Amino acid sequence: MYEPLDFETAVSFTRENTGKALCDSGDYYGRHWQQPAPKADIIERPENTDPDQYCDFCDASINTTALLVQLFEQHVEFTEEYDDFANREEHEYTSHFELIEAFLENKGYHQVARDNTYNSENDLTQQFVYAVWRHENAEGRGDWLYNRGWDTHEDTPDYIVIVHVHTGCDVRGGYSRPLIGKFEGDYTVPFDLKVEWYIDGDSELAEEVNDSGYYTNGYGCRPDDDFTPLYWNNGMLMCCQSDVDKEEALADEALQYALVPSEPYWGE
Repeated sequence: MYEPLDFETAVSFTRENTGKALCDSGDYYGRHWQQPAPKADIIERPENTDPDQYCDFCDASINTTALLVQLFEQHVEFTEEYDDFANREEHEYTSHFELIEAFLENKGYHQVARDNTYNSENDLTQQFVYAVWRHENAEGRGDWLYNRGWDTHEDTPDYIVIVHVHTGCDVRGGYSRPLIGKFEGDYTVPFDLKVEWYIDGDSELAEEVNDSGYYTNGYGCRPDDDFTPLYWNNGMLMCCQSDVDKEEALADEALQYALVPSEPYWGE
């Protein structure tokens, strides 16, 4: 049986105490598990800033905790069975990466894909390792990439997705116990993990940019080249066009554009 991930459970993974790793070369700002619990908003961004305070398009990010709540569903039976398996005395000093592999292999699954979100463009607040496992008797089509065509019967699903959230300091170490289940959406894993930008209002420029989706296709299409950030106002990044003097724009609201950060489309 699958169950949507509630916020409290998601936080227990994204703030799991994974201790200190040997590769934590610089932990001045602390580890993720040492930070306050995240908010529930899918897009994190400042609400208001002073025009004298530095701001940037990088201020907006995708809240990993909220993403998991929105898209991930846990396989209840597998999760309970894995917890019992991992808590055996003989597994006390074995990593969750090793244990989940042994657990799924014992159930007849083999890994068909694995990666770390850190290896691709993304605006996540926390990285995660994902792995897709396919059952040896799977009757769905062989392409693991798309959710369509898989048999998702609940006793022995054709595929299982595993997620280890990075809760440490250095991305090379400090990962949570595994989330076991599946992602909702068009793909087995949500691959578009970059903030999209739209211009608020009904100006001619807004219509042209928003209809084309120009600022929705990754770092190469971010608004940096076309706009200069001025300040944050109620969750929108106020900007002027890059060929306009910043001080002139601050003195004249008619020269300002409100750019709105938004989550990507992940499908139905």
